[in-house]
Amino acid sequence: EQPMIPEDTLILGADNARTARHYGAIHDLDATAAVQYFPKSWTQEDPSVRFVMLQSAPLVIPHQIDAFMSVQAV
Repeated sequence: EQPMIPEDTLILGADNARTARHYGAIHDLDATAAVQYFPKSWTQEDPSVRFVMLQSAPLVIPHQIDAFMSVQAV
């Protein structure tokens, strides 16, 4: 597996850049749509226990693409 961004590269962005947060699909058979949060719980016997899991797949979409840049550190 290769990194998406090289080790010597920085991503810089303006803190007031216009962005939107969208949500992708959850990889679970019980999830039927892309939702902000997907809660799930299940039980297991011997020893009795309840597991609780919360999944999310946020994706930030930049609307001002020129408010971000990548630079190579020297």
